[in-house]
Amino acid sequence: MNYKNLAPPAGDGATLIMPPFSEYGKIIENNRALTRDVRIGDDSLQSLAVEARRLAVDAALFYTRGLGLDPGDNIDPAGPIIASGHQPIALHPGLMLKQFALAREARRMNAVPLFFSVDSDEFKGDTVPAPVMDGCLRRIDHPLFPQEGKVIFEKAKVEPPEKTIQRLEDLRQSLSHPRLSKLHMALGLFIDRLKIADLENPNFTARQILLRSAWRNRIEGGFMELTVSRICGHKPFLKFAEDIIGRIGEFKTIYNGELARYRKEHKLRYAVNPFPDLAEHSGLIETPFWIVKDESREKLFARETDKGGAVLFTQDGGQQPLSDLASGSAGIWIRPRAIVLSIYLRLFVCDLFIHGVGGAKYDTVTDRIIKAFYGIEPPSLACVTGTAWAGIDADDPGEEIETVEAQLRKIEHHPETSGGHGELFGKLTAEKKEMVEMIRKPGSDRKNIGIRISKLNKEMSAILAPAKKRLLAKRKSLKRKQEERQVAQARDYPYFYYKPENIASLLD
Repeated sequence: MNYKNLAPPAGDGATLIMPPFSEYGKIIENNRALTRDVRIGDDSLQSLAVEARRLAVDAALFYTRGLGLDPGDNIDPAGPIIASGHQPIALHPGLMLKQFALAREARRMNAVPLFFSVDSDEFKGDTVPAPVMDGCLRRIDHPLFPQEGKVIFEKAKVEPPEKTIQRLEDLRQSLSHPRLSKLHMALGLFIDRLKIADLENPNFTARQILLRSAWRNRIEGGFMELTVSRICGHKPFLKFAEDIIGRIGEFKTIYNGELARYRKEHKLRYAVNPFPDLAEHSGLIETPFWIVKDESREKLFARETDKGGAVLFTQDGGQQPLSDLASGSAGIWIRPRAIVLSIYLRLFVCDLFIHGVGGAKYDTVTDRIIKAFYGIEPPSLACVTGTAWAGIDADDPGEEIETVEAQLRKIEHHPETSGGHGELFGKLTAEKKEMVEMIRKPGSDRKNIGIRISKLNKEMSAILAPAKKRLLAKRKSLKRKQEERQVAQARDYPYFYYKPENIASLLD
């Protein structure tokens, strides 16, 4: 399936579901039948995948139950596994739709549902967008999850539950204008659920999971939750990482080549889109993995050896055995970057991965890397997203703006067509018409006639100045309404501005 030209769906209630849910069963069957006859070091991909699935499901079951959440009906790692994931932020409805789809389709197909929180990414989302009314409708950034300095999600600080609830109460108060009543009501219902939920957890990602779970209110059932950091110590992941690092030169060539191909196909000008290339300096090759140190992450480098394999180096030049990065014994841990995380989850852990638009597009690169590096066909993926407006009334001034701009163009370039402005204006219009006819005749004094036409235009424009001023003021007012409409129809508002049943129903 071609995801090259994917774009978020436009219009309230619009969804993008590729392929249709009715095809999930066949896709999973085909993905499970794909060859896994590949060596990963001294092991086979097939045997490592069996272990990776078991370890991931066991870890997810332990983690999910530890949070007091429903893991779903199926916990058998030998059966089908459907997965999805995202960073632990206040997701917008289109991203929450992935969770509803994950739970519903896993239940329908008797599959294990796994949602991965990518806690190895750099923290973003300390604020959420909020519409406010103070003379006009506009957006502000409301502080909700403040952090000190640059951190990654797995090291982010979390405030006491009552403080988070108070920040949400403050946000709700900012939505008290009648025009924002639907958001005010939905957020109020969410806060009421939080007040009776157990949100006590010292981990930021866990808190985000608990908040989302309280909002979903068991609609479509449960699913297993797991953080990416919790699979990075598993033997299959370490074997996977060791294999890539041991062939880092080959991997770098393929990785950078496929990114360049993607940029060319999508006409992307910047070398960091969708991801930067892996660099090489003085024989050290940047790997597609991070190391977590203190509260931040750093690049991990490798140098290939004559005997095969590679030696790992941190940014400060220190050597680190992979075993130390797995155990964290040196105070640092290994974590995957986006593309290798997708490779691992899709090849080793699940039978179908549900992306949003962004992930589905960049996984074109992932598919090609799988084919080139492992020599096998990549498993098919799915894409689920939607658009939901927040229920803020906003007129569409588009046609009025076009009319006003057409009138302004007339005043500027053809003032004579703006009749009805008095006797003098009529005389000037008649004279310009005469001048235009004269300039078309052979042998006419085009220079002087042109000067006269220009002068007539200026005289007519002076008469039309008050009308132009009124039109400019009207256009400014209409543009403001257009900006308000954009605020009203934004699709990136956090999930808790909406009722969960309304978002889940988009799948019907």
